[in-house]
Amino acid sequence: MKTDAKDAVHLARQYLESPATRMAFDAEHETVLATADRRDRLDQAITQMAT
Repeated sequence: MKTDAKDAVHLARQYLESPATRMAFDAEHETVLATADRRDRLDQAITQMAT
């Protein structure tokens, strides 16, 4: 399942009352976005190698 920009915007707008919860959420959300970017780069590299 791929995460798109619409999903990222929706998640970033979530209201979290606790500052600690917000910080934890933001850290993990950044990890998800970085992992998705890495996956996309790997997919592109694999496609280039296959052609």
